[in-house]
Amino acid sequence: MVSRAQEASPFDAVARDYDRTFTFTTLGRMLRARVWEHLAEHFKAGERVLDLACGTGEDAVWLAQRGVRVAAADASGTMLDIARAKAARAGIAGGIEFRSLRIERLPAYASQQPPFSFDGAFSNFGGLNAVEDRTPVFEALFRLLKPGGKLILVVMGPCCPWEIAGNILRLEPRKAFRRWKKSAPAIIGGRALRVRYPSAAKLQKELSGNFRLIDAQSLGLWLPTTEFRGLAHQWPRLFAFLNRLEKSTASITRGWGDHSIVIAARKP
Repeated sequence: MVSRAQEASPFDAVARDYDRTFTFTTLGRMLRARVWEHLAEHFKAGERVLDLACGTGEDAVWLAQRGVRVAAADASGTMLDIARAKAARAGIAGGIEFRSLRIERLPAYASQQPPFSFDGAFSNFGGLNAVEDRTPVFEALFRLLKPGGKLILVVMGPCCPWEIAGNILRLEPRKAFRRWKKSAPAIIGGRALRVRYPSAAKLQKELSGNFRLIDAQSLGLWLPTTEFRGLAHQWPRLFAFLNRLEKSTASITRGWGDHSIVIAARKP
């Protein structure tokens, strides 16, 4: 039998502060607004969409308010509790199905569902980075999505200039280039976690058997990492300009930045 301590997610410990330290910050709103533009373009009212690593439910609530039926999954029970409360306050709890599910266990979940159960799926802000082997996950998504269904992945990549510069200025060169390794350790909620940083090109190659690439863009190249989120609040005009620069260059700079946005469609 697995104990509750073993079942607990490391993200339980950081869930209560996540919205305060990211979602509701000036920087967090800028970055999420970019992702929402793509969600609005590809997911329509009446469609059923799977939200993997939904966190505190900000994306799920936003979609449900627009008539999208969302199945929101996360490994953290505390994140899910916050998401459920958020959905209840917004009056759209009935539009979201919450499920405790680790991304790695998606193949088992997919085997229990009818094929073509979803019109689309997405994972925002690095939920996929903690997955060691993405191939079974992408195969499960191929089973779950209808032909032509859209997949939107927002994944932390290997080349983040803000992180590199910050660690060099702190005289920590090993941390500056940690994303270039196959995986790097991270401490989340006091627990060790291995994190992978696949490039947009690598994700495209992994998806190519079952999905057709629609677009790939950078996210968080000109805008900083959350470590520097206070700067966006201190200099709003400068960061509004940087945000516009992000949008105008995102397709050109797809291999750079804190995250990549990869959009693909399920092949027939």
